[in-house]
This record gives sequence, structure tokens and C-alpha cells, in this order.
Amino acid sequence: MKIQKLICLCGVFFYCGASGYARTFTNQAGKSMEADVVSVSGDKVKLKRADGKEYELPLSALSEADQAFLKEWKPAVPGDKPDPVPEAPTDPDLKPGGSFKLDFKDLVVDRKDTPASCQVRLSAGYDAAKPASLVVWLGGGDGGNSPSTGFLPEGNFVSAGLPYPKGANNPNQANMVGEYDDIWDYQRTMVDAILKKVPNLAKGLGVISGFSNGAHAIDGMLRVRSKKGEGVADYFKVFVLADGGGSYSASKGGYPSLKGKFAYVCWGEKSPNAGPSQLVAKDFRSRGAEHVASEMKDTGHAFAPAEVEKVKVWMEKTVVPVLFAKP
Repeated sequence: MKIQKLICLCGVFFYCGASGYARTFTNQAGKSMEADVVSVSGDKVKLKRADGKEYELPLSALSEADQAFLKEWKPAVPGDKPDPVPEAPTDPDLKPGGSFKLDFKDLVVDRKDTPASCQVRLSAGYDAAKPASLVVWLGGGDGGNSPSTGFLPEGNFVSAGLPYPKGANNPNQANMVGEYDDIWDYQRTMVDAILKKVPNLAKGLGVISGFSNGAHAIDGMLRVRSKKGEGVADYFKVFVLADGGGSYSASKGGYPSLKGKFAYVCWGEKSPNAGPSQLVAKDFRSRGAEHVASEMKDTGHAFAPAEVEKVKVWMEKTVVPVLFAKP
């Protein structure tokens, strides 16, 4: 029986055999399983899984590396022990509920005249052995570098607060962020550093969220192209905008295609951002995002606690099953 059929019947991955000599074998299609070598005879190999099942396969069905290994293979002598496998080095920062700070000395100071840095926090259920999602928070006003996680359900999340670079202002209103290509290039440097440090994060499966100026920044960054190539939509799958976006940023251009992505746009019924926020929700819809547009009743310029809870439920029921779906 060909190894392709074995994998289809028994699953792609198998745990190691009891002998301690189990090896991961890969077929020509790139699929793998773990098994012990029982014997090698001519152009045939007999493999044994931990459940006791044995299979005889042609050597040619396996990868070149496995074929080379089997040509040198010899039966184990009783009493021999396999060479110890060195443990992969672990990063002490990457533990459930832990946090760390990254500094960026080559970047300009932020809008608070503070050296560029970001704070990163791992969820209590963080598991380094499973895929995780990066959750970026962009604060209102002059921003900051502390993450906000109130809208996150339980899950394998790594949260970060990203600041805005000094000088990236809306020329028509200095207290609002602007020059979104500069903001994205600044924050992308931080995001790339986080992705490098936390290896189980995947680019393209992140969540970017923000309130007020944070929502303005997300909306604006979606409308511009990065000076370095890839844009915000290449890094993030989920967008949460609370009471912000539209107006000045709309003159920069339109969103890229957002098919397969998710958006939650909310605004205060009594907020001056209500109109622009509703236009932002329409933009997400027109570009193919699965979206929620929500008005916070009797609310001004705020991300109301009740709305935070609604976002949390939406994340848990709609977004998390997709973010952490098995391929």
C-alpha cells in the first residue's frame, strides 16, 4: 500500500513508537507520519507505528532524505539507546500571562515624546505549540504603547499596544493623526519585530483595533500603500473600529479588497463621528468584509463598556473559530 493511502486512512501525524527510535517519515507528496523501522530489504522498507500496525513500502515512495537515511540504517543492538534530542531553546518572555517590552532606538519618538517602544502581553491561555493571533490596539488621543484586551474572549492571543510617531498629524486638525503611510511604516516595524520574537504568530491572521484616533489610523492606513510594500490588510484579518474613521482619510483613496476578512464598526449615537463612522462601515461592506455596523445608543464619543462586551461575543462566536481553524 502506498504511503499516500496510509496517511489518508490513518491521519497525517502520528505519535512516536514505544521503542524510542521512531522517526518522522515524509512521502513524495510532503505528508508525514512517525514510525519505527522494522527492516530494510532491497528496495522495500517495513515501518511500524506505535499502535503496532506494520506497513511495507517502496523506498521510492519516501523523500530523498528518508531514502538516504534508510540506506544507512542498521537494526538496533539490544541495550542501545537513541542519541538524546537537544531541547529547543525557550524564550522566558513567552509564557502564559506574561508580558515584555520591545524598544526601537532607530525610530523617532512617539506623540508623547517618549522613545519608541511597545508593550506586549500574552493571554492566560497562551500556548506556544499552537497558532496564535496578534492583537494590536491603537489608542485615542496621542495614543500609547499599552494593549487593551477587554474585547477579547479566551484564546491564544498576543496583544500589543502601538504608539503613533511624532509629527504624523492631520494638517486640518492637529489633534488628529494623519500621514497614514508614515504611521503604518512606523508601526509595521514594531509588528515585524513582534512576529519575529513570537514564532507561532502568523502574519495575515492578526486583529487590529482602535478607538477614536486609533480608528482614524486604521481607516487611513487601509487607504494608503506602505512605502515598504505590504499594507495593513496583508497583516491583519480582523478590524475593530470604535467611534472613528472617515472624513480626512477618505480623500486618500479606497480600501483594498477585504474578502475573507472581518470588521466591527461602532459609533456613539450622539458622537460627532457618527456620520463618518457609518461611511466607514459601508466601505468595509463594499470591499467584501464580513462586517457588523453598530450604533451605541445614548452614547457620545466613547467605546461604551456594553459595546466592548458585544465585540467580545462577536469575536468569540464569529471570529475565533476562523482564526484558529485547523487547515
